[in-house]
Amino acid sequence: MRTIAIIGAGFSGTATAVHLLRYAHTPARIVLIDDQMEMAAGLAYSPSHQDWLLNVPAAHMSLDSSRPGELVDFARRQGKRIGAQDFLSRALYGRYLCASLQEAIESSRMAYARIWGRVSRLTQLHSRARAWRIDLDDGHLLFADEVVLATGNPRPARLAALQAIRGTRWYVHDPWTPWPQDRPNRAPQRVLLLGTGLTAADVALRLALRGPEPPEILALSRHGRLPQPQSAFSRAPLRAGAVASIRAAGGSLRELVSIVHALSDQANGAGGDWREVINAVRRIAPELWAGLSIQDRRRFLRHVRPIWDVHRHRLPPAAAQELQRMQHAGRLAIRAGSIESAKITRAGIEVVWRPRGAQQRERVVVGRIFNCTGPDYHPARSDNTLVQSLLASGLITPDPLELGIRVTDAGETMAADGSVSKGLYYVGPWLRARHWEATAVPELREHARRLAELVAGPDVNRCWSQVSHSDAWPLAEGAATQ
Repeated sequence: MRTIAIIGAGFSGTATAVHLLRYAHTPARIVLIDDQMEMAAGLAYSPSHQDWLLNVPAAHMSLDSSRPGELVDFARRQGKRIGAQDFLSRALYGRYLCASLQEAIESSRMAYARIWGRVSRLTQLHSRARAWRIDLDDGHLLFADEVVLATGNPRPARLAALQAIRGTRWYVHDPWTPWPQDRPNRAPQRVLLLGTGLTAADVALRLALRGPEPPEILALSRHGRLPQPQSAFSRAPLRAGAVASIRAAGGSLRELVSIVHALSDQANGAGGDWREVINAVRRIAPELWAGLSIQDRRRFLRHVRPIWDVHRHRLPPAAAQELQRMQHAGRLAIRAGSIESAKITRAGIEVVWRPRGAQQRERVVVGRIFNCTGPDYHPARSDNTLVQSLLASGLITPDPLELGIRVTDAGETMAADGSVSKGLYYVGPWLRARHWEATAVPELREHARRLAELVAGPDVNRCWSQVSHSDAWPLAEGAATQ
């Protein structure tokens, strides 16, 4: 019997496992490996994120797009009075993922195991029945026919300007990990957020809930723009031929930007919503991205991406309104500029930054700094031991734009010499390199579904009735399972 190992039990790994367990036609053993005790939820949807909301309404967040009401039904069974357009908490979504995985395990006829551990090395085998050897950092190992890498979002980039405070309680490098609960004794009631995107918005809202005297917040980014708010997903119709016009302009970045601007103006002028234009672009983003030259892709990343990001990655309305109230009350300031240095002084952290377009530097003293710049997608800068091992062995290779890794149409990784690493698949945000849209649930669930179909497609020569108890499987040598 084939063994399919999935490394990573966040959203992408869980979605792949669920699709395999629900819909695979051929017998296989599914092994889900992660070093987190809470399987399926991942860092983004852990129980500690009760106050953080999803950025997409519940109707669009089910694991399976063919079951759009699944998440809403789950939330109602949990006693939540919600509708399809409501924004749920991340912690509740984590519970939904765990429940969906458990339901798929219990109703599937496939063998399943989960392993708590961290994979340190992956070796391609050529002289064994199994194609891959998987080494865990505690010395245990197992073998698999196919391996799915689902390592999730990378950590933020290490910022050179923060070298002096790295590793101290004054600095939170990754806001998605637990924060220090204490405040440095000498710290003023002010914090600095580096970045003004969705992560910064989440952190600002969480800080606003801390105690009777929440800190004053300064948020700094190159362009100083907060994400736009969501509106009701009414699916107001675009004018006839709008999508065809976007497709026709897709070979040129200049023409593409022009038609998106024009369609957005037309939608607003006709009583519609510019968001529907962005949603239309998003739905065909992979083909638009594929049609752009490498030069246009570079231009997009340098000049257009900041504008795209604030319109594409939007805030729940309640979150946007609260951030606006915080700004009006003087508790949140958004600035455009770049940080140059930070050092610990008797008064706190002294930060030197330069406003955008200015020569004069400014100084501010804060009590803590949060790195909200978002994931650093360049694999070469990853602090993941497995990723570095795969790069060193040439089994994966970064794309030229440092957006992720190179994969085939089937999702198999491409080696450094241009060959295909047969049987080694990837699903997750590094698919941005090939598809651009690969960081949100509506896209990732489709990538996971397609990958599951490819990895465990129908096999007319075997059926479930052929599997007997004698087909037992030695999962691993000493691996801890449950």
